[in-house]
Amino acid sequence: MNFERELLKIVEKTPGIYTAAIMGYDGIPISEYKDKGVDASVLEGMIEYARVMKECLRVADANRFGALQDVAMKTSKYQLIFRVLNEDYLFCAALPLETMSGKVKFLLNTKVPELLKAL
Repeated sequence: MNFERELLKIVEKTPGIYTAAIMGYDGIPISEYKDKGVDASVLEGMIEYARVMKECLRVADANRFGALQDVAMKTSKYQLIFRVLNEDYLFCAALPLETMSGKVKFLLNTKVPELLKAL
């Protein structure tokens, strides 16, 4: 499908990306990429965070903060980027600490229209 091609374009332009996925807020990926050497628990953790994103959407709406667009987190091992695509799907990625997360955000800003068309 087209969204798989668009996901791969983002991955190819982000050196060192560990894993990336387009998934529903229930945590079920419809497309995913995982680098060969990456532990499966990284994607599993992102699936759990996808469920948390649904709650973040609700809180932003309930408090009239405006539409939630993205959430970035940094742990001692990874950078995690979550980008809302629509009311059903989001993009998420895990990056090394040394990777510039701004590049992923920029690519997402340019690719969201294509991703939405493909969904």
